[in-house]
Amino acid sequence: MTKTGRVPLLMQHISKPRLQLHHNDAKARGIQEGDFVRVTSRRGENIVSVQIDRDIREGVAFLPMHWGKMTAKSGCANTLIQSVTDPVSQEPEFKHSAVQVEVFKPAWRGKIFIAGEKQALGRTIIQDYTYGVVACSGDKHAVTEIALASTKPLKGEAYNHWDKIDTLIEQGEHLKTLTYADSEHAINYKAWIDEGHLVAVRLIGGNLHEADSLRALMLEDKEVSDLLPHLLTPAGILGVKEDAKGDIICACKSVGIVELQKEIQEGAKTLDKLKSCTKAGIICGSCIPEMKQLLTLI
Repeated sequence: MTKTGRVPLLMQHISKPRLQLHHNDAKARGIQEGDFVRVTSRRGENIVSVQIDRDIREGVAFLPMHWGKMTAKSGCANTLIQSVTDPVSQEPEFKHSAVQVEVFKPAWRGKIFIAGEKQALGRTIIQDYTYGVVACSGDKHAVTEIALASTKPLKGEAYNHWDKIDTLIEQGEHLKTLTYADSEHAINYKAWIDEGHLVAVRLIGGNLHEADSLRALMLEDKEVSDLLPHLLTPAGILGVKEDAKGDIICACKSVGIVELQKEIQEGAKTLDKLKSCTKAGIICGSCIPEMKQLLTLI
């Protein structure tokens, strides 16, 4: 990630380390999509989110090797693997290890979105917490995402620390803040708006998956003035217009799953037709297997 991890466009595809588990393995352990898990071997442990996948073999847990300390505090696969090397080339094996996977339940979870490329800031923030990942993604408008979780209760001074974001963003004459708090459900949200556009959001508690719709607004640099009265409330977040792209499938051309599904529904029933309509899969081709999978669901 020392090269591709610095390119916001490429980071739209998969922005954080995820452990792939077969559906049956996850079910047996009480693990659901998006849960945090603790992955432990005799050599170390990682805390990562889960992607449940029926295509992976049962009994296998897959964690990509390219995540490191530059982007994730606890997502480096090599910390789990034995340091056996080839006796001639000294190349490390770094391939496989027996691990245990169990649900990890933090005391709280949070996310911060900041307009622009702020990876250095993110790496500083995540050091204080049990789990932390920094990712900068975007096409025309880059957004840095900082995901956090901790086993320790959240103290009030943490909010004050994070809310210094306004000293780190480019401030215009019309910078405003919007807050939403629900102490009963441990929710505390804050947004920074400049001339009707979101420039930063801090989210603690609640359904953070749904709150990703705010990140979508920032990636598209959409005007949010009309949404302000309820922007940070649960109802407001759910009311945000559906993401026109969805999860990015083709990073080269910034084509999302929603766009691909729409073209398939409108008649692009073959791979060649889908590539022609969307321009996905015409450069590096790494997204073609996912495009083929979508076509099999017709």
